[in-house]
Amino acid sequence: MTITNTKRTALTGLWLILAAGCSAGTDAPDKAPSAGGAGGGAAGGEAAGGETALSPEPGRPAETAEPAPPVTSPGTGGLPQSPTPTNGGLAPPGPGTGFDDGLLFASTEVVDSMSMPEAAGGVPADPRAPGDGHMATSRVQGSVRGTAEFRQQGTSVTAVVDLTGCTDGRYELSIHEGFACDHDGAIGGVWDGPRGAGLGEPGGGVACSGGQIALTYTRAGNDPSTNWTVGDHAAATDVTPHVIIVRDSNGKRVACGNFF
Repeated sequence: MTITNTKRTALTGLWLILAAGCSAGTDAPDKAPSAGGAGGGAAGGEAAGGETALSPEPGRPAETAEPAPPVTSPGTGGLPQSPTPTNGGLAPPGPGTGFDDGLLFASTEVVDSMSMPEAAGGVPADPRAPGDGHMATSRVQGSVRGTAEFRQQGTSVTAVVDLTGCTDGRYELSIHEGFACDHDGAIGGVWDGPRGAGLGEPGGGVACSGGQIALTYTRAGNDPSTNWTVGDHAAATDVTPHVIIVRDSNGKRVACGNFF
């Protein structure tokens, strides 16, 4: 019985010695890392850009880097400043990219659809003569009455006169510088000398036959001292602001007509 207790005590002591040795061997690497392990830890602990990565301790979640604070501008009252948009974010196109950045018009070439001479100020000039194609009618009233129609074609003007109520004989037709038939002052004298005179047959005047005057007379536009225009507001040549006077063979005014 004595021998058995002695053996048991010896075995217990041996077990305690072995347990203490194992515990010491397990704790050694944590307290004295090797040079290679220390260097590898230093190298592995550095992240890109020279920043040191945080190594989590056992049992703790990995720490994440906090986001950088937003950029503020003094003119915004300390509010975050929006990043500059790009063309994909509908930013204004840069210089030299075209006014619409190619989004609307594929080509911005100017198309010359008409080849016309230009007048002063870059306005396309009308190739027709002033008054070309215009027509105006004077209503003649008095003891002789009717119409005198003036029609312009190119630079020439044709007058078609149709009057009734006249006595057979010669009558004189002329254009006066006045604008109304109310009185002599409004009628005025013959318009610009030869320009207003000579409206009729060669040699002057027109014949009344059977109580009617029918005349077709063309004034050519090649003489700037006598030419007419119709309704082009040219003070020197436009017939429409003036009056038509009819005189009998005695020179008495028997009718007057204006265009308005």
